[in-house]
Amino acid sequence: MSVSRHTTYNLLGALLPLGIALVTIPLYLRIVGAERYGLLSICWLLLGYFGLFDFGISRAVSQKIASLGQDRGEARSETFWTGLILTLVLAAVAIPLTFPLAALALSFIDVPNGQLHGEVARAVPWLAAVLPVALLGALLNGVLAGRERFGTLNLIEGTGNVLFSIVPLALAWAFGPELWLLLAGSLAAKLVPLTLLAAACVRAVPVRRPRFRRALVKQLAGYGGWVSVTSAIGPLLGLWDRFAIGAVLGPKAVAIYVIPFSLAYRLVMVPAALTNALFPRFAMASEEELQRLSLTALTTVSVVMTPIVLVSILCAGPFFTFWLGREIGPPAAEIAYILLPAIWANSLALVAMSILQGQGKPKLVAFANLVETLPYAGLLYFGLTLFGLKGAAAASSLRMVADALLLIRLARAPMARLLPLLFPAALLVGASATALLLPMDSIARWILLALFLGAGILDSWRRRPEPLEQFARAALGRLRGRAERTNP
Repeated sequence: MSVSRHTTYNLLGALLPLGIALVTIPLYLRIVGAERYGLLSICWLLLGYFGLFDFGISRAVSQKIASLGQDRGEARSETFWTGLILTLVLAAVAIPLTFPLAALALSFIDVPNGQLHGEVARAVPWLAAVLPVALLGALLNGVLAGRERFGTLNLIEGTGNVLFSIVPLALAWAFGPELWLLLAGSLAAKLVPLTLLAAACVRAVPVRRPRFRRALVKQLAGYGGWVSVTSAIGPLLGLWDRFAIGAVLGPKAVAIYVIPFSLAYRLVMVPAALTNALFPRFAMASEEELQRLSLTALTTVSVVMTPIVLVSILCAGPFFTFWLGREIGPPAAEIAYILLPAIWANSLALVAMSILQGQGKPKLVAFANLVETLPYAGLLYFGLTLFGLKGAAAASSLRMVADALLLIRLARAPMARLLPLLFPAALLVGASATALLLPMDSIARWILLALFLGAGILDSWRRRPEPLEQFARAALGRLRGRAERTNP
């Protein structure tokens, strides 16, 4: 099956949670309040971060299964069982560690409301309960990705995302907005896709009689160990800003920050859809083929993402004001203006990271994250203390840009052929500065933003790679054929 079709499946799977977020976030703010939603967001982030207890096994299993190809069914089954047993052992070790770590992390948040203090304490056991379900889900997800079953995977993930957003909200509406109840709903929502993933893996591998191979443990652990460094430091770099904001400005400020950040980061679903589809190909590619794939992927991502990000900058102000109201909307839009150009850079970083991990070089990704840690901590401290939420957003943006440059260099992408990326980068920075500096009722603001958008669209059209053009023509042909069949 083609990369374009896999990318389409991944993209459709990512669009669903975006639509759900647009509907549910205002409802969460209304039903549970901004402070409690800020705390819930941090709990969800912690849950994602505690996925580091996977120690990279899910990614290692995905890479190993992809590299085995189509004919070695017994080896795939052995890899599956070995990864599953390792994950169960790691989950058993992780559960007791989650209690003190979660309590410690949440203790840094400045919670002025006495009732919320009690809710935070009661939420910790539920975080520990969700963890093993999340670890097993990550493993099964990796197995299906390694077998390139992206249609099935995205259908199941879409179901899980719907439930994960709606079930806690429904419980809050029916029984009250306590934090522990919201996390209990999150646990219930994750059990359904876990069951579906297990059933899909049995067919896709296909799973045979249980067999644990000790020889595989060292191989999976060696690859996964470096991935786990990335899993520990990468999300930590993304979490520091939320905890620092919560400690200095309180949970309401976290909500104002995390809502535009989360929504802006949803744009990464486009490059993520492509890189997830290409990951098995990166694992099997020769050096020459890898160079061709990497250049095409980086060019495609930049061409597609430039107009998307420019449109997002154009619309962010009116959208957030309408969506969240005049109290939260305008400051949230300012955060989005600062973050959106960095999201474009982060999209390129995803391609480079997928190349490195697909080629069995996860230690280079870990190295990049280690290099970024201390400079980002300093930037975040000074940005937050001097400029508040805007300073935190600027520090995060600079880190994402530095991460992209470093990973692209480590992936040995042909830098000379990537120089055309400087022009769209300049357009994005100019549009962001215009949106920040000029008020929404300024005619000059809208004229300049329209010019930036027009230039970005023309540049993307000029640089479009042939595979992207072929994909677009094929998609239009399918749509035209369906329209003709519907209206003969």
